[in-house]
Order: sequence, then structure tokens, then C-alpha cells
Amino acid sequence: MDYSMQIRRGKPKDIEDVIELNRYSYAIPSDEDERMEKCLKEIDVASEFFIVERDGKSRAHARMIPLEQNVRSRWKKMTGVSMVASAPETRRRGYVREIMLQSLQELKDEGYGVSMLYPFKDSFYASMGYVKMPPWYTLTFNPRNIVYSKMPRDYRIERVDSKTGWEECEEIHNYIASRTHGAAKRTRKRWNEHKIWFRGNLVVAYGPSSIPEGYMAYKLKGYGQFGDRDKVGTMNIEEMLWKDPKALRALLRFISLHEDQIIKVKMPITPLSQNYYHWMQGINVPNVKARFITMARIVDVEEALNGIPVNNQGSIAIRIVDNQFEWNTQTFQITSQNGELSVEPKGDSEPDIIMSIGSLTALLYGSLSCEDLRGLDMLREEPPGFLYDWFPKTPAWLIEHF
Repeated sequence: MDYSMQIRRGKPKDIEDVIELNRYSYAIPSDEDERMEKCLKEIDVASEFFIVERDGKSRAHARMIPLEQNVRSRWKKMTGVSMVASAPETRRRGYVREIMLQSLQELKDEGYGVSMLYPFKDSFYASMGYVKMPPWYTLTFNPRNIVYSKMPRDYRIERVDSKTGWEECEEIHNYIASRTHGAAKRTRKRWNEHKIWFRGNLVVAYGPSSIPEGYMAYKLKGYGQFGDRDKVGTMNIEEMLWKDPKALRALLRFISLHEDQIIKVKMPITPLSQNYYHWMQGINVPNVKARFITMARIVDVEEALNGIPVNNQGSIAIRIVDNQFEWNTQTFQITSQNGELSVEPKGDSEPDIIMSIGSLTALLYGSLSCEDLRGLDMLREEPPGFLYDWFPKTPAWLIEHF
């Protein structure tokens, strides 16, 4: 550790340094650079940054975005790790590691129980106690492959302004987030940031009562299939959510109406769209490609597990090993009471089983089951049957990009 460095919260005066270091570290294209600068200067996010300062200069930083996340149907305070950057001349000195340690400690004191990120280097974040979640996938298809050839009765699609039309989408996003394990709720600040970042098209599906029931944010490039095959007409769907199956059919019908303009549609596959193969025809081998993974970490065992709903009764003493944070490295008595988990710290008392913070995180988020942990040698002892039932395997879908 470099003892001449100082880690502190960001201030408005740090934003110029943050922008310059992000610009260098991520080689941000000019159009995105303008949006990043606009976001960081117009929206009050300076205090979300943790800055490494040495010799009076900013050497590294990370942004910790305050969010609420649906973890098995309970809202938990979650910090999204973003914009991690360090000056090349001071890399390999442990600055980013120290930022992660200090920021998560401060955020734990503020009541944050969990954290998620999109890793630039999964091995580094694994060493910090984060564990992988299943990857996101993208389905690529021709709009002519869509089954639905008619708009559902009394439904309509309208293209709305991509800067001001998001108000129509907020209730839909909140509805889906409240019903989706792993989803993050957007704060007003995040919505304002999203409106600045997004550059594309926005359509809303309205139901019989003229209430928004679905929306799609997408970008178009190219046209048809003339000349350079790399520039064929393509629709990239960035976000597509719906409350009702008919709203989905309306959105799919809208996509199909581009068949004379678009050759490729790239659609994210989410828990909402697991049965996508029923929407298509003429495709024997779906073109599905993994996009990227997320990683998650329990910051505070008590905060993360308290209140999680379970069906079966039971009580177990689990010794958690957390190589970063001593408050988690102890035995916890975890008990189901009135259909919810309660957690009581037990210090050095004898446990029933031992697991790492990463293993417990994988159970909580549903990326691995007890059986998986046993098979991967991430859990040595055979757990009681009710532990399998408490944490069934289920994909966590973050929804939010950062």
C-alpha cells in the first residue's frame, strides 16, 4: 500500500479530472464523450466518486452509484460500481483495490448490503469477494421471422421523443423492477442521466385504456442489404419491457413492420423473454450470443439476508470467510421466522457449515445452488435440505447499465 496517498469523496471541483481520466482510460468516442461530460457536470454526482489523491493530484477513482435492488422480492440498498479508472503511470500500486475497500466500508456504514458491477477484469473482482452472475444474451433475427402479423385489438404503437418521452416509460420500468429478481430501481437522478446518455428511438405500446403497457428503446443503422454487408440495415434494441403479453405482441408487430428496411434485429434476452423461440418462425437454430456478465457481492451479511422470504422452517449456523471485511468474518445464526430470514451474529461460536462470502453471494443471488457449490468445491459440508429450499437457483437480471 502507498501510504502517501489519500482516498476521499469526490467534490464538484474533481469532475474535470474524472472526465479526463475516464476519457483516457476508456478511449471514449467523441459523441459519448460529450454526453459523459454533460452528465457529470449537469447532474450532481461528484459525491458518488471516491478519489485517490497523491501529491495533490488525482491518480484513480471509482463511482459508487446508490441504487435499490430487488433481491428475491425484497428491496436492498445496492451500490453499482462504475467508471473505475486509474492513471497509467500509477497503475499496479493497489490504488483501485484500496478505493474498493474504503468505499465499501463507508457504504456499509450507510446501510448498503450488496454491490454489483460489470467487470473489466473478473479475476481482480473475484479476489475482492465478487462472484459472477449468468451472462446476458442477445438474439439476432430477421424481422420477417416474427410470427405476429397483426396489431392486437385496441392496442397502438407510438414513436415518442427520446428525450422527453421517458416519463411514459417510468411506471413500466418500476413495475418490471418490482417483480424481477436482481432488477434495480431507477432514482430520479438516474432517469435524468439516462435521458442524457440515450441517443436513439423510443416507442411506447398503449393498451385499450390508452395507458402505456410496454416500451422499446432502440437504434437504427444502415438500410436493407446493399453494397457493404457490414452496413446492412440493423435494429439494436437496448431496452424492451412490457407489462402485458399483448403489449409484447404490439412491440413485435412494430419490429416486423421494418422488414423492408431492416435485415438484422438484435434483441436482449431477459427473464421476460425466455420463450422468444415461440415468437419466431423459420429459425431452426436461433442466433443467440452471450454479451457480458455482471458480478455481485454481499457487503454486509446481516443487511443482505435479513427479511429474505423463505418457505421452509429451519435454523443454521454458518461461518462466513470474508478476506476483505472483518465484520462478515464470523459465525451467523440464520433462522426462518414468519416466512422470512433473520440473521444474528455469533462471533467465534461453532458453525454447522463454513462458506466464503462469494459462495453466500452466489446462493443469495441464485447464480449457483447448494448442489452447484458442492460440485465446484465452494462448499465442503453437506448443508441441510432447507438451505436448498431457501435459495433456489434463479437468474438475477440487473436491467440497469452503468
